[in-house]
Amino acid sequence: MMEGLSDICSFFGVTAREEDITPFGSGHINRTFIVEGSLRDGNRKFLLQKINTYVFSDVEGLMENTIRVTRHIEAGLLRGKLKRERMKVLRFIPVKKGGYIFRLEKNSCWRMMEFEEGSHSHDIVTNPAIAREGGKAFGRFLALLNDFDPQLLKVTLPRFHDIQKRLEDFYLSLKTDGQARAVSVEKEIEFVHYREMQMIRFRDWCEAGNVPVRVTHNDTKVNNLLFDKEEHAFCVIDLDTLMPGYVFHDFGDAIRTFACSSAEDEKNLSLTGINMDHFEAFSGGFIAETRHILTPEEKSNLVFSAKYMTFIIGLRFLTDYINGDTYYKVIHPHHNLDRARVQFRLLEDMEKKSGRMETIIESVL
Repeated sequence: MMEGLSDICSFFGVTAREEDITPFGSGHINRTFIVEGSLRDGNRKFLLQKINTYVFSDVEGLMENTIRVTRHIEAGLLRGKLKRERMKVLRFIPVKKGGYIFRLEKNSCWRMMEFEEGSHSHDIVTNPAIAREGGKAFGRFLALLNDFDPQLLKVTLPRFHDIQKRLEDFYLSLKTDGQARAVSVEKEIEFVHYREMQMIRFRDWCEAGNVPVRVTHNDTKVNNLLFDKEEHAFCVIDLDTLMPGYVFHDFGDAIRTFACSSAEDEKNLSLTGINMDHFEAFSGGFIAETRHILTPEEKSNLVFSAKYMTFIIGLRFLTDYINGDTYYKVIHPHHNLDRARVQFRLLEDMEKKSGRMETIIESVL
């Protein structure tokens, strides 16, 4: 019988006391702990993480993707392909018996990685400088993987950003409605009805081969970056959602988080909208790193991708609310509904300001 987290650390060759292991981060999905311990080369810090196997059923495939991509990026950096002194990648600690996943039991999967001393992350974007650094970091990440064959990656979350799937899930939730919550979200349901066809058409256009399939991060929030003391973003983290995708998935998802003027669960929707200074800063940083690899079709649809991804995430929050909050962590009964309303309000503001957004993209291309 395992006694605690220190026992789990030992399977990675790390010696640590139970009192030196504390919760870390604010992620919705996995449970993460910071560990002060020792390995062969002395005392240092590590991150121990329990992977949510309800969300990620193919844990081995997830880690195979992660190791392949991080090794590719590291090799590119060593070749001087992208001369960025600060750019780093995650380094994982192997299990003593081999591999990178320790299974305590069937649904208890753990991994460990090095902790970057002096690093920190942000949960919110407080100024355009942070937004620009985020754009540069995620753009750099995409550029470093431009010559990596996306077909080498396993699809660990099938149809993750497929609007058709998300709509199917949504309508199933309305049909089932086990918590009798649908009656309270009639306005949100109408919001979805009004916009769903344009979102489906965009998905169909992408899948018709009009844009290239790339290796994409698929969860490009600001708290999935590490910053140094000078506030330079130097490492992309949380690579569990690495899969084949479109540039729109990464750019669009980043805009909805980097350029939102309010918290993700803000109740006062008058505070929610798109921060155009942050939009311009992120777009400038991202395009500076990717303009040499993006096709004309990709460049001309970046603005719509922000609307597409905002719609999808809002729809997912709404679906989870109707389902009784089975996917995202919540801290009160209406948490997912608050999140959905923020996304939909943000999308409305993007629709009003899309002309200005297009002008900004053209100016930085």
